[in-house]
Amino acid sequence: MNTGIDDREGFAAFLLRLRGRAPKALVAAFEATPRRGFLAAQFHSIAWSDGMLPIECGEAIEGADLQAAVIAALHIEPGNRVLEIGTGSGYT
Repeated sequence: MNTGIDDREGFAAFLLRLRGRAPKALVAAFEATPRRGFLAAQFHSIAWSDGMLPIECGEAIEGADLQAAVIAALHIEPGNRVLEIGTGSGYT
């Protein structure tokens, strides 16, 4: 398995599913943050899927699409601060 190729293909599929519904800065933040680092190795190839995935603390990480939609809905601007509590992974 080539993790680099899986990541690029998964991220490309994620971008297609978003279809412009997220600001460029948010997309850049998702691209810069290695999502697979929050998942067990067995889920690395589907890290960018739209479904929930289990994480090692016994919780689940939302699908990338849902995370992007929630963050985009906040209309975060430079200088804003966001505190998210109780999400399990720290990814979002």
